[in-house]
Amino acid sequence: MSLVVAETMTGADIANNPTTKNEAEPSGSTAVIIQARIGSTRLPGKVLLPLAGKPALERLIERVKWANLVDQVIVATTTETEDQAIEESAERLGCLVCRRPEPEDVFSRVLEAARAHEIETIVEVTADCPLIDPAHIDHLIRLYRLNAGQAQAQVYVSNVLTRTWPDGFDLQVYDRAALERIDAVVRGPHRSHVGWNITQHPERGPWLLVNWSAPPEMFWPDLGLTLDEPADLTLLDRIFREIFPWDASAEQVIALLRRKPHLAAINKFIRRKTPGEG
Repeated sequence: MSLVVAETMTGADIANNPTTKNEAEPSGSTAVIIQARIGSTRLPGKVLLPLAGKPALERLIERVKWANLVDQVIVATTTETEDQAIEESAERLGCLVCRRPEPEDVFSRVLEAARAHEIETIVEVTADCPLIDPAHIDHLIRLYRLNAGQAQAQVYVSNVLTRTWPDGFDLQVYDRAALERIDAVVRGPHRSHVGWNITQHPERGPWLLVNWSAPPEMFWPDLGLTLDEPADLTLLDRIFREIFPWDASAEQVIALLRRKPHLAAINKFIRRKTPGEG
C-alpha cells in the first residue's frame, strides 16, 4: 500500500509561496468541470432555479469564468432529455459540454469530459455550489502546481479534506491521470463521486493530499451555502440580491452573513452531507 501524505495549508501559506518559484509549468489545459443535471430528489430542477433573476447554473458559470488560471469551463451532464436545457444554457454562456448516458456515473462523466477536450488539470465543481469563489479556484490551482513541481507523487488539492470553509465553497484540483489510475477500481455507488475517490485508494498512489484550510476569521464549517433544499434557495437568492458586484469574494459573503445572522439562520436546520456521502 502506497503512503498517503496529508498536508494542510492556509491562505497565508499560499500568499507566502510566490507562484514564480517552484511552481510546475502547466503541461496541458486546465479546466473547471461542472457536474450538473436536472434530476434531484430534494429540489427538482435546482440548477436552473433563479437566484436574483438568473438560473443558479448561470450564476455559477459567471463566477468561475472570473478565475484567471482556467483555460476552459466544461459542463458535464447526462443524455437524459431533461438535461438538454443544461446543454443549451451552458453553450449560450460559452462553455463546452460533455453528455454521458449514465446519470449516476458522475466519475465517467467527468473523466470523459477531460478526455474529450484534452484536459490535464481538472478543477472539480458541482452545480449546487453557485457561490464558488474564482479567487479560490486560482489559489488551489497555484497550490496544485506548486506541489506538483516538487512532489514524487500524484497531487490532489482540496478545501474539504477537513471541513473548515462553509459548505458550498468546495473545490478539488487534480490531474486527469489520477482519475485514469483509479477508474478500474471505483465501482457501484462510489462512481457518483469523482475526486473524492482518490482519497479512498492509497494502494493506487503514491498520492500527496493537500488540504487548504480557512483562516480563523473565515472558519465556519457548519454554514450551508449549497443548493439542496427549498430553504437553501431562499438563502442563496437573498445573498445574491445583497451582494454586488456578483463576483463578491467568499470573504465578502461570510462578512455579510456575520453582519446579518438572521440570513444564515434561514437554512440552519438542514443536515449537510459529508464529502463522499451519497
